[in-house]
Amino acid sequence: MERVNQMKRAFSPIAPNIFRLRVPFGAVYTSVFAVRTDSGDVLIDAAATADDADQIIAPAAEALRLNVRWILLSHSHDDHAGGAPALAAHYTDAVIGLMDEAWAAAHPALRTRLLHDGDTVAETLTVYHLPGHTPDAMGVFDPRTRALICGDCVQAGGVGRYGTGLTDGAAYLRTLERIRAMAPAYLFPAHAYFPLGERASGTDAVSAYLDESRDIALRIAREIRF
Repeated sequence: MERVNQMKRAFSPIAPNIFRLRVPFGAVYTSVFAVRTDSGDVLIDAAATADDADQIIAPAAEALRLNVRWILLSHSHDDHAGGAPALAAHYTDAVIGLMDEAWAAAHPALRTRLLHDGDTVAETLTVYHLPGHTPDAMGVFDPRTRALICGDCVQAGGVGRYGTGLTDGAAYLRTLERIRAMAPAYLFPAHAYFPLGERASGTDAVSAYLDESRDIALRIAREIRF
């Protein structure tokens, strides 16, 4: 609990209608995002455990007076999806949206919906399939601010003791170029990736973040052929 108490337990505004909650994960943190829309509010990711959902995310969402209609999972790694079953119990009318069919099949009691590249959520947000870190990796784009909440789709140099984690290096490089073509005004990764941190604001900063991530991946490729 000491580590929890050291973390900021409230959702912090990071762009118009977009908020970040930092949830402890070992010596680092994972992020849960909240996005307000006219069709109800969207949570993106669910941290790692039921305790995260019950003791951190749900109270913070209540303080922000969220009307949660969707819980989106950027991918099915435990630090992003582990708390989803417990979080869904707080929001029984919400739909869990994701791109991992196996995860959905493993949780038949949950109200899940498989999403596909280009789908619209809450009549406002667009989800994009951005593989490389994992096959199911997904980004969420808010056209109102051109903000891309990218989870672990963009890795830079890794975070804490976790290095750049790629399951498919070639797909990752294609994802970086796809994001570049989207020209987002904000990039919001789930972790504070080394050396550029947890956000890029402005097209130049976004481009620099993508450049750094590409260059690190190419250095890895010299050692491990993609």
